[in-house]
Amino acid sequence: MKTHLKVTSTVLAAALAAGIGAAPAVAKQGRGPDGQQCTARETAQKRVQQRGKKQRARAVNSKPQGTLTTAQKRELKAMAEEEKLAHDVYVALAAQYPSAVQFSNISRAESRHLQAVRKMLNRYDLSDPTAGKAAGEFATAATQELYNSLLAQATSQRAAYDVGITIEKMDIADLKDAMSGLKAKDVKFVYSRLLQGSQKHLRAFGG
Repeated sequence: MKTHLKVTSTVLAAALAAGIGAAPAVAKQGRGPDGQQCTARETAQKRVQQRGKKQRARAVNSKPQGTLTTAQKRELKAMAEEEKLAHDVYVALAAQYPSAVQFSNISRAESRHLQAVRKMLNRYDLSDPTAGKAAGEFATAATQELYNSLLAQATSQRAAYDVGITIEKMDIADLKDAMSGLKAKDVKFVYSRLLQGSQKHLRAFGG
């Protein structure tokens, strides 16, 4: 019996030394910034994400971070009309081609883009050319004509995608031009975000 116990204890000691039968390691958990249970790594990632959100919020909600030339003010106002154009066209095409989910999804993004531009207009004390305008209605004759022309081209779902490609390529080119020589950091930040969005939308339309 003593021999059996001795062998058993020896085997058990060897097993414990090798980690056999030990409880699996569990990642340390805690509360994230949102109050939910998460690992230390997830908590760190969430904190980084929240810092990024706060930085973006400061860029949009603070005082002017530079000055705009007369031409840049004109471009900012034109950008508001351009974002409204994209939004209104996509809303109309979403109703015309409901199975093409890109239009409804991207129209919501364009609405956020327009709000961001409107904040810049308000911050720099510029009038908003889109204020009070109904869907499909624009302050400038050129934008109104473009809107009507784009809708007229969407005679099929494939043609509607091509309209989306046309709009996003136009947005990308205009945003790049508007960012050239721009010193106001807040407006430049907004334009850079809009540019990223337009590039993503272009890919969604197959461009």
